[in-house]
Amino acid sequence: MRRMWTPLMKPIIEKINARYIVEVGSATGGNTWSILEYCRDHDAHMTAIDPFPSFDIEKYKREFGDKFQMCTELSLNALPHLQDYDVILID
Repeated sequence: MRRMWTPLMKPIIEKINARYIVEVGSATGGNTWSILEYCRDHDAHMTAIDPFPSFDIEKYKREFGDKFQMCTELSLNALPHLQDYDVILID
């Protein structure tokens, strides 16, 4: 999904002026970082859902603060508890 961020996903997210983004499947955090840069630049926030993320969650929290929330459970369990999101990206 990361290679599709700049040419496809970011323009769509900007067009709808997304303020709350949910990412299902963050893996190594590459796309997560790109989404968080968007969040920082557009006063938005995101929740990443991945039961076994393989990136430094604390580093992302230090860099992006309250723009970032990590949920380390299965998406089927986490998604029913989320509300008012504008976009869900599923990888």
